[in-house]
Amino acid sequence: MPPTMAVVEPAGDGACVLSTGSNSLDELAMWVAQLGVPFEVHEPPELVRHIRALGSRLVDAARRHPAT
Repeated sequence: MPPTMAVVEPAGDGACVLSTGSNSLDELAMWVAQLGVPFEVHEPPELVRHIRALGSRLVDAARRHPAT
């Protein structure tokens, strides 16, 4: 993670805290989802709504696609 994009700080037990910003909450939701690791949102609360909406759209898209 380049220091120009975010600050990553250790949080113990193999966890870390990522502090970053974005041009939009939709962009931030996509960005953290693409990291490929489990995460928890601490703030802002509006980001949680954006992540829920993104997750719902992705699940709906997967359900409409026949299983392979």
